[in-house]
Amino acid sequence: MKRLSLYILLLLISSNLFSQTDSDSIIVSTPSINVFSNRIVTLREDSPSAVQVFDKEFISKVNGNQVSDVLKFAGNVFIKSYGGNSSLKTISINGLGAEHTLILLNGVRLNSSQNAQYDLSLLSKESIESIEVMPSGGSVSYGSDAISGVVNIKTSSPENNLSLKKLNANVSAEAGSFGFKKYDIGVSGRMSNSYFIASYYNEHSDDAFDYYYFNGSIKEKKTRQNNSYSKDNVNLQYSFARNNLQLSLLTYYNVSERNLPGVETGSDPSVAKQLDKNWNTILNFEYKSGYTFNLTANYQNNLSNYSVVPYQSNYYKNSAGALNPSFQLNYQSAKFLFGADLTYASISSDQIDGFRERASSAVYVVNETNVLKNLTIFPSLRFENISDLNKQVITSKFGVNYKPLNDNILIMHTNIGNSFRSPSFNELYWKTGGNLNLLPEKSLSFEAGMLSEFRFITVNSIEVNYTYINSTDKIVWKPGNTIYWSPLNVGNSVSNILSISLNSLAKLSDFTTLKFNVNYSMNSSVKNNSDYTGDPTYNKQLIYIPKDLFKFSADVVYKSSGIGLYNIILGKRYTDFENTAFLNPGFLLDGNIYTGISINNITALLKFEVNNITNENYQVISGYPMPLRNYKFVLTLKY
Repeated sequence: MKRLSLYILLLLISSNLFSQTDSDSIIVSTPSINVFSNRIVTLREDSPSAVQVFDKEFISKVNGNQVSDVLKFAGNVFIKSYGGNSSLKTISINGLGAEHTLILLNGVRLNSSQNAQYDLSLLSKESIESIEVMPSGGSVSYGSDAISGVVNIKTSSPENNLSLKKLNANVSAEAGSFGFKKYDIGVSGRMSNSYFIASYYNEHSDDAFDYYYFNGSIKEKKTRQNNSYSKDNVNLQYSFARNNLQLSLLTYYNVSERNLPGVETGSDPSVAKQLDKNWNTILNFEYKSGYTFNLTANYQNNLSNYSVVPYQSNYYKNSAGALNPSFQLNYQSAKFLFGADLTYASISSDQIDGFRERASSAVYVVNETNVLKNLTIFPSLRFENISDLNKQVITSKFGVNYKPLNDNILIMHTNIGNSFRSPSFNELYWKTGGNLNLLPEKSLSFEAGMLSEFRFITVNSIEVNYTYINSTDKIVWKPGNTIYWSPLNVGNSVSNILSISLNSLAKLSDFTTLKFNVNYSMNSSVKNNSDYTGDPTYNKQLIYIPKDLFKFSADVVYKSSGIGLYNIILGKRYTDFENTAFLNPGFLLDGNIYTGISINNITALLKFEVNNITNENYQVISGYPMPLRNYKFVLTLKY
């Protein structure tokens, strides 16, 4: 708390200093941002839900190479990291698990049917144009897994890049602590109405970082062993745009090979390894002519192999396909979107009982109607059938956006709806503990908030949001009649989250711009069921969910040079269900300095990153140490 109070005081002092700038300072306005998380494209200030958008500028400037390095600065979001760059990284929104958050790439789901999760360490932030985070239930739009929120990751759209020349090239090289090296090469361009992007990158490191381990009497400095990794990625994009028609194709193939040292116990680390091979192809067709017809087709083929040589070797082959047609009609003051989601998923594994497959078919309708000039309603309904469960699920949502002052000075929004999560293949068909009688998890969520945009010294926006989620029939793994655990529909939880964020933007001179964001969230996510009379875990905070999260980011730019500062204060996280053991709060501070140089048609960017500036010794998940202070150099050349 002392660090937090000191930090808030420093912020107040710095904002007061900025208020004393020359009265001729130029104030710039914040741009309007389109959001896609509700299926119907709408402006952020017109949405019935709180939506946070990270643009290309923030994504490129923030430290790190993974999508998780960006998402950790979103409100209501906690990234669970099981070590350094090589480790598994999953997302928690509104106090629920990774299996309750739907991850989308260009509107296509990435969550695996095997475990209903997605490992964010597998996705680089290269070629990412924007990331949307909607921290509220979204099953009515996207189906299973969207109980706590939706994250939509959008790749670059070359047809929208007005500065794109006939031929563009970029080369990037990075080097840093723990033997980190990354090489990235790409070309892009346009030919008449066609646009293309092709890129390849390799990233590898021994990831042998230093940390402190408490051996029972003292803290000893150690080096993380058996933690190396290597990643290769090939990305191809093609788009054709002419008049009212647009066709786009994205295909990427990545290979990730990493060692898994396991929990730090003071003894030698595990010699486990994991190999992931992922191929994902997305084809999208759109036609506009008084109406909008959209058709998206997707195919994914993912292989994962886990081994402990020479004792164990397990494989998982996941395939998935989807066809998503939609038709949007605008009539007077209303928009109607009619759509269908047809998906297929299968798994073959030595850990799964037989070859398993699932076909889901859904139809939905989403509506946006301006009832009054300053009042818009968003009713939506979805019906879905899940083949291997032989279940039909109906979800609905109703949202409201109200502007009492008839402009964007004050915006109020609220929504209420239900969502669900289908049991994963692991939960249903695991050879030694699967449960064929599992039901889908269910939730009821309510959200209300306000957004205000105003000018006071700088251009500002402040958002206050409250979210409530009541989850029932949660799947919990319990000891069975054998030595193995089995999943059961016995869990309930209630989440109450208050989030406050402030964004400021100012042009302090003709060449100097300041941006900063402050976000605070208070999260009460508790177990709401008793396993037996006097259960000490009843009404206790869910494990690894921080009650308090404070996040700050700032960027000062002078011409083509700048300094960035990024801070997260992690609140206390309980590591047991009785809330008797916990991880101490952590103060995490990163920073960077960069400069750009242009010579003829070549632009060079030099960047120096420092992570964990204060050399904090901390863990996000108990038993998995995180790196002490570390560095990285980046050189990028663009033609």
